[in-house]
Amino acid sequence: MIVVTRRELDPGLRHEKLRELVVEFARLGDVRARLRGDHVFCALGTTIRKAGSQQRFREVDYEYPLRLAQLTLKNEARHFSW
Repeated sequence: MIVVTRRELDPGLRHEKLRELVVEFARLGDVRARLRGDHVFCALGTTIRKAGSQQRFREVDYEYPLRLAQLTLKNEARHFSW
């Protein structure tokens, strides 16, 4: 299982079958070859308050998940849950 995240997971969440892919979401294209899997589950999201602006909120809540879906589907993912 691969977890795509912007910062390292807490050590208590690590597992031998879990692989972390730490990436800046604005640069998902840089790791597109490593975004492989049959089923992709996206739980990315923020709040307006944390985002700081409508533009940043849209980027995090819409554009990043859309880009992740596009890249994983090109890599033959069969299912994307958002």
